[in-house]
Amino acid sequence: MNNSVAVIGKNAVQTALQRIFISKGVCSELIDPSEPLTLSGRLQSFDSVVLPFPSKDDNISFIKEHEREGLFEKNQLIIGGMIPEKVINHLEKAYVRVADYFLDEAYVLKNAYLTYQGVLRLLSENTDSFLAEKTVLVTGYGRIAKPLCLALRTLGMKVYVAVRSDIQSAEAGMMGFNTLKINSMKGALFYFDYIFNTVPFNIFDEKDIRHLKNSCVYFEIASFPYGALSEHFGFYGKKYILSSALPGKFYPSGVAENIAEYLSRKGIIK
Repeated sequence: MNNSVAVIGKNAVQTALQRIFISKGVCSELIDPSEPLTLSGRLQSFDSVVLPFPSKDDNISFIKEHEREGLFEKNQLIIGGMIPEKVINHLEKAYVRVADYFLDEAYVLKNAYLTYQGVLRLLSENTDSFLAEKTVLVTGYGRIAKPLCLALRTLGMKVYVAVRSDIQSAEAGMMGFNTLKINSMKGALFYFDYIFNTVPFNIFDEKDIRHLKNSCVYFEIASFPYGALSEHFGFYGKKYILSSALPGKFYPSGVAENIAEYLSRKGIIK
């Protein structure tokens, strides 16, 4: 167990994570990366450093900005999620240890659950009628899509799953869902009341959006570059809801608990 942890950033996830550390008797401190004087020479005094959530380029630009100062101590443990490979390489060259919780399967599965939970919340917020008997399309059948399909069916919706893989098609079919192949689904797009995309590349073009029902609501759950371009929906006056990065937005305490569980499994905290 490490004796001290610096938690960089003051968003809701980082704040909740620090509360968990304190409850477990771990000496921890929240540090604001926007204040240069708080970083220079200070992080080296901690056994571990937790990077902002998520640990993408914009959130961890301070590492590059303070590169010459040597922010971290040799053999110090740097913890983050979705850390860019170039940053990992930079840290490892400085003999700093790196742990990325997004490479942990248990963490990713729980994060997927929080994502689908958030999608249901958005669905409720963007619905003013009965959901039962509505026809929905879910593209992809991975970690997020599987529990989402089950939840939508429980609400009484008619669920269709569009995939490219024969294995995923068979799996969805065995669960009782209607299945389509992505390359042959486009002729049926007019029938759907809701579309939930979990595929992180463009599968819907402008013509596809034009053929959707005017009342259809499209939920973009996938990460960039997304399944469709939002401007195509705007052009035709159809509803597009960006639904990515929902765990940190809606459930910061859940994200913090998931990170803490990962750290506990790895023996970093008890």
